[in-house]
Amino acid sequence: MKPANPRYRAAAAAGEALRIFKTAERRAGGTFRVLLSGGRAMEPFLRALARSRSFDWGRSRFYFVSDATAGPSPLPAYRLAKELFFSPAGVPDSSVVNIPPLRPRAAARLYSGQVAEAARAGGFGLAVLDASERLPCGLPGAAAVPGGAALTLGSLSLCREAVFLQEASAGKKNKAGRAAGPPEKALPGKAPRRLKKTILTF
Repeated sequence: MKPANPRYRAAAAAGEALRIFKTAERRAGGTFRVLLSGGRAMEPFLRALARSRSFDWGRSRFYFVSDATAGPSPLPAYRLAKELFFSPAGVPDSSVVNIPPLRPRAAARLYSGQVAEAARAGGFGLAVLDASERLPCGLPGAAAVPGGAALTLGSLSLCREAVFLQEASAGKKNKAGRAAGPPEKALPGKAPRRLKKTILTF
């Protein structure tokens, strides 16, 4: 039997991620807070979200685990989500909490405040990330990284569930959620909860 072609595998992975998204959204009940990453592996999922008609985007809040905030191409992760999902699906601006396009330390400081607010409100219902994403070590909050800002690895403790998407062509299997780089000062959050992980390869 021939292996499924790449487009089919990508569509199947995106469909499974969308199913998990729907379950998490129903479980949230009220405001549904979601962490997203940038990266090519996110593209099929973002397109699948844009095509879905099952959600009230007004009660969702989308955050980003990292973004470039300085240099020639600031906010590439936000732009990817806007192009493939937010604009086609009509997601209101009030539902998007992007990392501010400031110098890395200032952006991290402001975004740490946003993460602290989300933690006080119950944390994140779901994270959907490119498995190649590397987060700096630290307690829940945001840290300055070269050219931008990123949530710390400890921020995943504020999530109930996480989906990691990875392309088989990326070579050696990524270790989902691996830390990299020295942390900046981060805000303490709630006590860590057990994170349910799903890794989807296509």
